[in-house]
Amino acid sequence: RTWRDAPEYIDGDWYLLAVGTGAEHTCISYMTGFYRGTHCFGANDYGQLGVPPGDDQLTPVKVSLLPAQSIDGGKRHTCAKDTPLPGPLYCWGHNARGQLGTGAVLSAYEFRRALVQGVTRFSVGDEHTCAILEDQTLRCWGDNRAGQIGNNAPEAAVAQPAAPHRLG
Repeated sequence: RTWRDAPEYIDGDWYLLAVGTGAEHTCISYMTGFYRGTHCFGANDYGQLGVPPGDDQLTPVKVSLLPAQSIDGGKRHTCAKDTPLPGPLYCWGHNARGQLGTGAVLSAYEFRRALVQGVTRFSVGDEHTCAILEDQTLRCWGDNRAGQIGNNAPEAAVAQPAAPHRLG
Protein backbone atom coordinates (compact mmCIF):
# COMPACT_ATOMS: atom_id res chain seq x y z
CA ARG A 1 0.00 0.00 0.00
CA THR A 2 1.09 3.51 -0.70
CA TRP A 3 0.67 6.24 1.91
CA ARG A 4 0.00 9.79 0.78
CA ASP A 5 0.62 12.81 2.98
CA ALA A 6 -0.99 15.29 0.59
CA PRO A 7 -4.33 15.41 -1.25
CA GLU A 8 -4.39 13.56 -4.55
CA TYR A 9 -6.18 15.03 -7.58
CA ILE A 10 -8.63 12.66 -9.24
CA ASP A 11 -8.79 13.55 -12.92
CA GLY A 12 -12.13 13.70 -14.67
CA ASP A 13 -14.87 15.98 -15.90
CA TRP A 14 -17.35 14.86 -13.25
CA TYR A 15 -20.02 16.57 -11.21
CA LEU A 16 -19.70 14.84 -7.85
CA LEU A 17 -22.94 13.98 -6.05
CA ALA A 18 -21.57 12.14 -3.01
CA VAL A 19 -18.41 10.73 -1.45
CA GLY A 20 -18.05 8.08 1.22
CA THR A 21 -14.94 6.70 2.82
CA GLY A 22 -14.30 3.46 4.63
CA ALA A 23 -11.28 2.24 6.55
CA GLU A 24 -9.27 1.64 3.37
CA HIS A 25 -11.58 2.50 0.48
CA THR A 26 -13.42 5.44 -1.06
CA CYS A 27 -16.53 5.61 -3.23
CA ILE A 28 -17.82 8.54 -5.25
CA SER A 29 -21.10 9.10 -7.03
CA TYR A 30 -21.09 11.42 -10.01
CA MET A 31 -22.70 12.50 -13.22
CA THR A 32 -21.22 13.79 -16.42
CA GLY A 33 -23.71 14.93 -19.03
CA PHE A 34 -26.43 12.30 -19.04
CA TYR A 35 -24.23 9.58 -17.55
CA ARG A 36 -24.44 8.84 -13.84
CA GLY A 37 -22.72 6.23 -11.76
CA THR A 38 -20.64 5.20 -8.82
CA HIS A 39 -16.91 4.46 -8.78
CA CYS A 40 -14.85 3.10 -5.89
CA PHE A 41 -11.13 2.66 -5.25
CA GLY A 42 -8.82 1.32 -2.55
CA ALA A 43 -8.86 -2.01 -0.69
CA ASN A 44 -11.16 -4.69 -2.11
CA ASP A 45 -10.48 -7.81 -0.07
CA TYR A 46 -14.22 -8.42 0.60
CA GLY A 47 -15.86 -6.77 -2.41
CA GLN A 48 -16.38 -3.45 -0.61
CA LEU A 49 -15.74 -1.68 -3.91
CA GLY A 50 -18.76 -3.35 -5.50
CA VAL A 51 -16.67 -5.53 -7.81
CA PRO A 52 -15.44 -9.11 -7.24
CA PRO A 53 -12.97 -9.30 -4.32
CA GLY A 54 -9.34 -9.11 -5.28
CA ASP A 55 -6.46 -6.72 -5.56
CA ASP A 56 -6.56 -3.17 -4.30
CA GLN A 57 -7.81 -0.77 -6.96
CA LEU A 58 -5.46 2.19 -7.29
CA THR A 59 -7.75 4.04 -9.70
CA PRO A 60 -11.56 4.38 -9.60
CA VAL A 61 -13.45 1.35 -10.91
CA LYS A 62 -17.06 1.50 -12.07
CA VAL A 63 -19.34 -0.10 -9.54
CA SER A 64 -22.74 0.61 -10.98
CA LEU A 65 -24.97 3.02 -12.77
CA LEU A 66 -26.52 3.56 -9.34
CA PRO A 67 -26.44 7.35 -8.96
CA ALA A 68 -25.98 7.36 -5.21
CA GLN A 69 -27.24 10.50 -3.50
CA SER A 70 -25.43 9.45 -0.31
CA ILE A 71 -22.77 6.82 0.28
CA ASP A 72 -20.72 5.70 3.29
CA GLY A 73 -18.13 3.03 3.98
CA GLY A 74 -17.26 0.90 6.97
CA LYS A 75 -14.22 -1.22 7.63
CA ARG A 76 -14.95 -3.55 4.70
CA HIS A 77 -18.49 -2.76 3.57
CA THR A 78 -20.29 0.09 1.82
CA CYS A 79 -23.88 1.36 1.77
CA ALA A 80 -25.64 3.84 -0.51
CA LYS A 81 -29.01 5.50 -1.12
CA ASP A 82 -30.02 6.35 -4.67
CA THR A 83 -32.61 9.01 -3.85
CA PRO A 84 -32.76 12.05 -1.57
CA LEU A 85 -36.32 10.96 -0.70
CA PRO A 86 -37.10 8.19 1.80
CA GLY A 87 -36.24 4.93 0.09
CA PRO A 88 -34.21 1.72 0.12
CA LEU A 89 -30.65 1.32 1.33
CA TYR A 90 -28.21 -0.81 -0.68
CA CYS A 91 -25.12 -2.37 0.91
CA TRP A 92 -22.27 -4.60 -0.30
CA GLY A 93 -18.97 -6.07 0.87
CA HIS A 94 -18.03 -7.94 4.04
CA ASN A 95 -20.98 -9.31 6.00
CA ALA A 96 -19.65 -11.66 8.68
CA ARG A 97 -21.51 -9.67 11.36
CA GLY A 98 -24.66 -8.98 9.32
CA GLN A 99 -23.62 -5.39 8.55
CA LEU A 100 -25.33 -5.47 5.14
CA GLY A 101 -28.73 -5.78 6.85
CA THR A 102 -29.96 -8.56 4.56
CA GLY A 103 -30.84 -11.00 7.33
CA ALA A 104 -27.91 -13.24 6.39
CA VAL A 105 -24.17 -13.23 7.07
CA LEU A 106 -22.92 -13.93 3.53
CA SER A 107 -20.58 -11.34 2.02
CA ALA A 108 -21.58 -9.95 -1.39
CA TYR A 109 -19.84 -7.63 -3.81
CA GLU A 110 -23.13 -7.07 -5.64
CA PHE A 111 -25.59 -4.55 -4.22
CA ARG A 112 -27.95 -6.02 -1.64
CA ARG A 113 -31.07 -4.26 -0.42
CA ALA A 114 -31.10 -3.92 3.36
CA LEU A 115 -34.28 -5.08 5.10
CA VAL A 116 -35.46 -1.56 5.93
CA GLN A 117 -37.90 0.71 4.11
CA GLY A 118 -38.11 4.48 3.96
CA VAL A 119 -34.49 5.28 4.87
CA THR A 120 -33.90 9.04 5.11
CA ARG A 121 -30.35 9.03 6.53
CA PHE A 122 -27.79 6.40 7.43
CA SER A 123 -24.34 5.94 8.89
CA VAL A 124 -21.88 3.08 8.53
CA GLY A 125 -19.49 2.02 11.31
CA ASP A 126 -16.63 -0.48 11.23
CA GLU A 127 -18.90 -3.53 11.06
CA HIS A 128 -22.36 -2.15 11.73
CA THR A 129 -24.87 0.16 10.06
CA CYS A 130 -27.68 2.39 11.37
CA ALA A 131 -30.50 4.11 9.50
CA ILE A 132 -33.11 6.70 10.36
CA LEU A 133 -36.46 5.87 8.77
CA GLU A 134 -39.11 8.27 7.56
CA ASP A 135 -41.19 7.64 10.69
CA GLN A 136 -38.20 8.96 12.71
CA THR A 137 -37.34 5.56 14.14
CA LEU A 138 -33.81 4.19 14.23
CA ARG A 139 -32.74 0.73 13.07
CA CYS A 140 -29.24 -0.73 13.46
CA TRP A 141 -27.65 -4.03 12.45
CA GLY A 142 -24.29 -5.77 12.30
CA ASP A 143 -21.55 -6.14 14.91
CA ASN A 144 -22.88 -5.93 18.46
CA ARG A 145 -19.88 -7.17 20.46
CA ALA A 146 -19.59 -3.80 22.21
CA GLY A 147 -23.35 -3.14 22.31
CA GLN A 148 -23.26 -0.76 19.32
CA ILE A 149 -26.71 -1.89 18.11
CA GLY A 150 -28.19 -0.61 21.37
CA ASN A 151 -30.81 -3.34 21.59
CA ASN A 152 -29.85 -4.50 25.12
CA ALA A 153 -29.17 -7.99 23.74
CA PRO A 154 -26.04 -10.11 24.15
CA GLU A 155 -25.73 -11.45 20.58
CA ALA A 156 -22.46 -10.64 18.84
CA ALA A 157 -24.04 -10.22 15.40
CA VAL A 158 -27.45 -8.79 14.49
CA ALA A 159 -28.24 -9.56 10.84
CA GLN A 160 -31.82 -8.22 10.97
CA PRO A 161 -32.33 -4.47 11.45
CA ALA A 162 -33.24 -3.90 15.10
CA ALA A 163 -34.59 -0.97 17.08
CA PRO A 164 -32.31 0.22 19.85
CA HIS A 165 -33.62 -0.09 23.38
CA ARG A 166 -35.98 2.77 24.20
CA LEU A 167 -34.23 6.10 24.44
CA GLY A 168 -34.61 8.31 27.49
